Amino acid sequence: MQRPVKFGRIEYEVEEHQVLQSTLRRDLAPEMVSQRHGPGGQKLAYIEGWRLIALANEVFGFNGWSHAVVQQTIDCVDQIEDKFYVGVSSTVRVELKDGAFHEDIGYGVCEGMKSKALSLEKARKEAATDGLKRALKGFGNVLGNCLNNKNYLRWANKFPVATPAQPQKNETILEVPPDVHKSRYNAMEGKKRTAEAVKVPQLPTSLLREEKQTAEPQESKQKLPAPHCPMLPTDPKLVSKSDSSFTTVKPSNVSGGQKSESNPVFKDDLLNESDPVKMERKRRQQQKKEEFLQQQMKRHKSDDNK
Repeated sequence: MQRPVKFGRIEYEVEEHQVLQSTLRRDLAPEMVSQRHGPGGQKLAYIEGWRLIALANEVFGFNGWSHAVVQQTIDCVDQIEDKFYVGVSSTVRVELKDGAFHEDIGYGVCEGMKSKALSLEKARKEAATDGLKRALKGFGNVLGNCLNNKNYLRWANKFPVATPAQPQKNETILEVPPDVHKSRYNAMEGKKRTAEAVKVPQLPTSLLREEKQTAEPQESKQKLPAPHCPMLPTDPKLVSKSDSSFTTVKPSNVSGGQKSESNPVFKDDLLNESDPVKMERKRRQQQKKEEFLQQQMKRHKSDDNK
């Protein structure tokens, strides 16, 4: 299953790119242009914000572009008597789904209102809308760049200002159509089925335990053979089990024709020892014990003779 590509990294197809490029080069229809009075009694042509947003949705698609207010600064808040005069500047960024973007600055002014909060609200919204218009204008003529062309304005001013047609009753929406909810539900179900089909089946816990046990090496289950100790007699006749923890070893005859006393040695520790250092240490201890016993026997023998 392919990972979804993030917005800003979706490349346009060749045909889609060519169609968009040819559309953005076209000029606006005169019906889309509005006029307002400017300083010095002149008329200024502009496009309304809601018209421009609807046009951008038609050109790029509702999910093909996005905009954000990067920065907004309150430049001035003046109060003269009981009226407020506010100026706000905004930086707006418009980005397409392939990562192309334009940033521009917009300005909003509110003069003569008696409420400071309403003055700030009006100035902030006007600055954001003005920044959005100027940022969209950077993509082409159809999004408002043609309004800066004087030749286009002379041509557009020849046409009478047409009043927008009233929407028909069948074109209005009182509630969200059921087709929208149905399409969203089908899309969610399709994603769920795809995820379940790609999901790797997991084995039960009992099978995993059996596989883990069979995967262990057989050598680890076998016990290591007991190391050979040179001090222990190999003849089974010389070994007798007196109890569960000791083994009595009958040593060979010492000088003088007398037999030494039986010496207890550790059975389990010495037979199962695998460290050569410990084996050598135990061998030396056993040798010292035998030498000490021989000396004791010689001393007792000399005392008896005396």
